[in-house]
Amino acid sequence: MQHSPCNVVIRIPSAKQDKSQCKVKAYDPVAKHEALKLFENRIELCDQANDAILGADALAIMTEWNEFRSPDFEMFKTQLKAGAVFDGRNLYNPESLNAAGLSYYCIGRPDPIV
Repeated sequence: MQHSPCNVVIRIPSAKQDKSQCKVKAYDPVAKHEALKLFENRIELCDQANDAILGADALAIMTEWNEFRSPDFEMFKTQLKAGAVFDGRNLYNPESLNAAGLSYYCIGRPDPIV
């Protein structure tokens, strides 16, 4: 987890938390114990994936566990304030997210023209 891209995504908002009021909630079914050691109290670690997106402005997918492969995009739409999904593992079909009314941003491949 030390060399994971999530370190950049989590550390930047955490460092600016006092000024920006940014809050990071995270869920990882395998690395929670390691994340607790690495980030201490700078982020909120959730016990369930759905807890991490509840009321969040955006979702960033930084790992590709099987449970993340077939989500309920309609639920994303109702739970995410801004409806933005940043897919760092390219797990999702852009058309499916756009059809659900979500803003989809690919990381590591060109954004599709939809």
